[in-house]
Amino acid sequence: MMWPNEILSGIDPLEVPEEIIDAINRDSMILFIGAGVSAIAKLPSWGKLADELLKNCVKEGYIEDCKFTLLEKEDSRDRITLAYALHKEHGNENGFYDMIGTHLSSAGADYKKIEDILNFINEFKSSVITTNADDLIDEYCFKNSKSRILYRPSDFNIGNLSESYVMHIHGSIHDSSTLIFTLPEYSKRYADQEFQRFIGQLFNNKTVLFIGYGLKEMELLVHIICASDRKHYALVPYKDEKKKLCEEYSKYYQLLNIEQIPYHIGNGDYRVLNQILKHWSRTIRDRTNVLQKKINEIYTERQNYPEIGSIEKVNKVIGRDHQIRHHFLNAVIGTPYGPEWVERT
Repeated sequence: MMWPNEILSGIDPLEVPEEIIDAINRDSMILFIGAGVSAIAKLPSWGKLADELLKNCVKEGYIEDCKFTLLEKEDSRDRITLAYALHKEHGNENGFYDMIGTHLSSAGADYKKIEDILNFINEFKSSVITTNADDLIDEYCFKNSKSRILYRPSDFNIGNLSESYVMHIHGSIHDSSTLIFTLPEYSKRYADQEFQRFIGQLFNNKTVLFIGYGLKEMELLVHIICASDRKHYALVPYKDEKKKLCEEYSKYYQLLNIEQIPYHIGNGDYRVLNQILKHWSRTIRDRTNVLQKKINEIYTERQNYPEIGSIEKVNKVIGRDHQIRHHFLNAVIGTPYGPEWVERT
């Protein structure tokens, strides 16, 4: 595997910016996870999802095959919107959303390809914001704490950012009424004053790290990000043919108050992101209070009987972290309810 040893734009992607370390220690760090992460796990990109939805239109007789070919090079969001319109016209909206649910289900994902990325997400005590409707993060990081998976607009408030949640701001495949996939839906969501207030507060009060976002996805957030004076960060991949444009794109991101952290992926080795975030996880453990805060949070539960709420809280903090589980189990041995805790965590 290629190691990210080529430094682009004078920035070493293996070095965690001091501002991110500081933001983590001040509980003001938020991760923004985009479709690029899901694509590494072999879930369909926007383009592939649009293809599948329009292929179904051909199969159902909503559109001729020759028109599908003509549409192939159109914008993915436009094609998805058209696919929805065709399904709706023929009384098959449910079929449209069923297809989205099927193609974006984590059951079809290759978790091993993003294991270190997901472990990095798990490392944080902060909330995670995602524009992805799939359930990759839900199933890996929040499987034992479903109540912390938010996707309804009424849940999007700045107060919830002080807790450990995953927020699907474009909805979830598990509730089709919340999904944002067509252009009118995007327009309505980003024009909503309550949503604008939430996103505005987020970018004004938190330090955001974008992972898995391209310029096309950034377009949705541009007018909100630009209204903030706070500095944010984005891990940005560069293939061989694009790395010469790294300096130019840095200027683009600067206009958005975003410092890009570029990394080289050769001809498309997106596994490099796993390597970077695995290294970042070690640095964060060594240089922040994340580990100790997790341990402190669950130590308070060890004298209590393991009720459902307590079990959910402890399992959420432990996640897949064997080090924290070891600390907790050592702490409960000898307590009145030690055996019950050992059985349930």
